[in-house]
Order: sequence, then C-alpha cells, then structure tokens
Amino acid sequence: MKRKKAILAAVGIVAAAGAAVFWMRRDGAADGEQSIDPPEEYRIGGVDVIALPVMSDGVSVYQEEVLAAAGTDADTDTTNGTDDGTAPEMETTADAVGYRYEGLSDAGTLVSAYTALLTSPDLGFDIVDGALVRADAPDFSAVSGDVNLAHRAAEADKVMLLRLTWAAGSCTVVTDTPEGEITDPPAPEGMTMEEALDYVRGLPPSLLGLEGSSMEDYRIYALDGMALINGIPCIPVSVYRTAEDTDTNVVEGSFFLSSDQSRIYRLDTATGTVEEVVG
Repeated sequence: MKRKKAILAAVGIVAAAGAAVFWMRRDGAADGEQSIDPPEEYRIGGVDVIALPVMSDGVSVYQEEVLAAAGTDADTDTTNGTDDGTAPEMETTADAVGYRYEGLSDAGTLVSAYTALLTSPDLGFDIVDGALVRADAPDFSAVSGDVNLAHRAAEADKVMLLRLTWAAGSCTVVTDTPEGEITDPPAPEGMTMEEALDYVRGLPPSLLGLEGSSMEDYRIYALDGMALINGIPCIPVSVYRTAEDTDTNVVEGSFFLSSDQSRIYRLDTATGTVEEVVG
C-alpha cells in the first residue's frame, strides 16, 4: 500500500462526531441504485484519507447524498444536550458525503480494525462523541453500533469527521467537515486530592502490585492536574517507600485514579504505557 494511503497529508485535522444523517438515494429510486467500486480514499476537506478497506468480491458499495440537517433526534433533544447527560449531536453540513457498504461478513470487526488504523500515531484521529469530546471506543463485538473519528482539519476552525455506523452485513460511512474543535472531557467534580489520597491509603498494597500488608508503610502524594487515560480523567498519584539507610523517598509506583474511583492505572516507566490494575 502506498504511503499516502496510510498517512494523512501533512496537515492537522480534527473530525467531529454524531452528525444526524438523512439519506437520499442519488437516483431517487429504491430499486435503481448503481454500485460503485470500493473507494481507496475519501476526500475530506481537501485531504485524502484511506477509505474503509474492503474486498470487492461480494461487497457492494453505494455512494449516497447526505442532506444537511441539524443534529436532532425524534426521541431526544440533542441540539441542547439530553437529560441523561449524553452529548448533543452535531449538525450535518452540505459537504457531507455518504457511502453504504453491503455484503460485509463481519462489519463490527472491520470497523474495529479501521478505527485502530485511523487512531494510530501515524494518522492521529481520535474517537469522539457528538460534541467533539474525546471518548472511549464502542463495543465492536456488538451486532450494531457506531463510532465517530476526528482529526483537526486543514481549514481553521473546522474538523474532519468520519462517522461509521454498522449493522449485520452492512456499514455506512459519512464524511464531513463541520466547524468545531476536539476537546478533552471535563474533570469530574466531587473528589478532592485529599479524598483521592484517603482512598489509596485504604487499599491493600497487593492490589497495586506493592509489597506489605498496609499502605501505611508508604508515602502517598497526589499531583496537581488531571491526566486523561483511555478517555477517563484521572488524578496522578505517586507512591514512595522510605529507604532505611538514607531516609529518602524511593519511588515504588506511579498511578492514576479515576475521579469516580472505579479504575486505577499503573504507569510502566520502562515503556511509558499504563496498565489497568483496578477496574
């Protein structure tokens, strides 16, 4: 595969998510559609982005017009947020282009692999919700679902969006360039640093991969600021043991406690990666 098909052109791109989509067949007929060759690239905001990789045998692809419409839903008011806290969906612009793939053997697995490709460091897309806030990946093993992939666009104050919606045997892809900016989730309210320290002090050391029978054997410090781990805001916490011969602090572990206390991640300093130890 040529390099340009694996890497975006040298521009920063941010895409949006959750566009409300209204489909209209290009020829206006239910039984008169003409399939197209599976595209190798999508042209989004002047940039070529590698397309959903499919084999042509047994797969039919249809390009469909997407009518611009505000992000509303029949059951929820997504224009101003929802009562259950879900993010509002974005408006679909006149630049949106849709593709429908039929005859896929495992649509969820294909979308999962495509998402992994676009969110790799080389391509730099993010998974986002309808408000362009970074989010966790959906359950790709489900029979149906959707995911929104985002990257900053070449044009200022715009984003590139790929919204993929899959079901049994099919997948639709909508590309768009709405206005917006990708952001991190806001820090949850309700847990102070002292509360974080108290929580960690009450844990058995073995749960964190540490020795001893009590966290009282360690010195625990919460650091200023929040860290985003897998889309989850976390409080950085460092754990030290006092060296007997020098009475100095020796680092025993660096951890990240989610603000709702549901997860704890440990930093592997050798690789710079984190591992979930509680969750």
